[in-house]
Amino acid sequence: MNKKIKVLIIDDEETFCKTLEKFLQKEGYVPYSLHNGMDVTKYVENKNPDIVLLDIRMPGIDGIETLKRIRKINEDCVVIMLTAVDDIEAAISAFKEGADGFIRKPVSLKEFKVSMESSLEKRRLVKEREKLILELQGAMAQIKTLKGLIPICASCKKIRDDKGFWNQIEAYIENHSEAEFTHSICQECAKKLYPELYKL
Repeated sequence: MNKKIKVLIIDDEETFCKTLEKFLQKEGYVPYSLHNGMDVTKYVENKNPDIVLLDIRMPGIDGIETLKRIRKINEDCVVIMLTAVDDIEAAISAFKEGADGFIRKPVSLKEFKVSMESSLEKRRLVKEREKLILELQGAMAQIKTLKGLIPICASCKKIRDDKGFWNQIEAYIENHSEAEFTHSICQECAKKLYPELYKL
């Protein structure tokens, strides 16, 4: 399942990055590392990662600003924030900017794996739900129904619309439903209108 999943690690601790890279490679992921947020735009554009593990506290451009840059060019990748301290305000800011998860360091490598897989699944379900909502909205926009009282002329059978205009019944129904008409003549009308032809 995760053979082609690309993981970008952005952390200023090189030892931590190397340890995590080895673990992810062993688990079948394709990891890459950056040690600051300076080149993140170019890196994300070129590598198009599925998951980003992002340290919230880094020199220069911090994790929150780096997250903003990532989201400008990639809204679909999973971003999990990493921190070595309890920082509730930073976590809230990260979630507001589009982070998918938050992990405290130090953390077990297996916990990384569980967090990444659950975040990927959550992101997939959200995308599926969004797609379904769009499909339903499109379907609802196409559905037209006739309901309520319809004013119809007792003589010519024309129907009065909301603007007060009288329409042929087939035109009215076609405009207010998905029905389409084909025209023919019933036996009674054929006998009445074309008696000579009807006898033949």
